[in-house]
Amino acid sequence: MNDTLERTADDGVAEFLSLARSANVFFDIVNDHLTVRAVNPNWGMWAPIRHFLDEIGQARIEAYVRQLPRS
Repeated sequence: MNDTLERTADDGVAEFLSLARSANVFFDIVNDHLTVRAVNPNWGMWAPIRHFLDEIGQARIEAYVRQLPRS
């Protein structure tokens, strides 16, 4: 994948994660697996989050989350 496409793909995943965070839904790596955590989630936002999760794909989201700096 060239740099421009990779950046665009990363931007899309970052926007997805931001949308999820705004609904109190978080994606993390736990015990080497992508994990979804919801803390008092905005359930009205679940349908669009699920749609984008399916569209982007678990593997792409996991790859992006893995490259984020750990806090």
